[in-house]
Amino acid sequence: MRASILCLAAAAALLAAPAALGQQDYTAQGLSVYAPKPVKPVRGGGTAVAAAPAPAATVSAPPPPPGPQAQALQQKARAMLEEGLPRRLTVRNSSTGEQASVVYWVGGQYDSWELARISQLLRDHHQNDTIAIDWRLADLLWLVARLSGAESVNVHSGYRSEKTNTWLASMQAGVAPDSLHKTGKALDVSLPGVSPRTVAALAAALSWGGVGFYGDQGHVHLDVGAVRTWGP
Repeated sequence: MRASILCLAAAAALLAAPAALGQQDYTAQGLSVYAPKPVKPVRGGGTAVAAAPAPAATVSAPPPPPGPQAQALQQKARAMLEEGLPRRLTVRNSSTGEQASVVYWVGGQYDSWELARISQLLRDHHQNDTIAIDWRLADLLWLVARLSGAESVNVHSGYRSEKTNTWLASMQAGVAPDSLHKTGKALDVSLPGVSPRTVAALAAALSWGGVGFYGDQGHVHLDVGAVRTWGP
């Protein structure tokens, strides 16, 4: 089963740092209320974000050499990013029941207000605390949703404060002390009408970061750290 995911993972991170087309500061226009820690995109395909270690409680695997399926999917995704159409995301927070449909990229630039709405939606509801969700996660969700034909994304776990992450780690195995959820760089998601295995395979093929398959829990972990995969 695991091979079906790994065979699609590509070593060449063609989409790891797509050229940024301009993004306002999250703190502008009072956005600090929603995103106290701004996250700015990598400029012009510049320096990549430092690789984050795989969660300590999981067994991860580096990506194998790129295969033709993964290369074709990456080329298709690149074309989708370059076609210039508005990027709309419909996101539902499974914990709170809140939902928003946002156009976070339009006219050649990211909309800081709409990205802040996503950050607010995916806040740590246990502590009512918010951080800027990494803009690359928005693009990754948008691509996976379009490639799979899903109309929306369910987020089961978004931002986690230090306090919430520590509490979760004490309650269940597999919660890393240095989880990327704490920095707004990871999400646990499911797509209505799309199997978790398909979501994991698509995300792994794009090689944007970590992909963890949790089929027994009905969701997939996605992050923008090091490219790696884990799960059965």
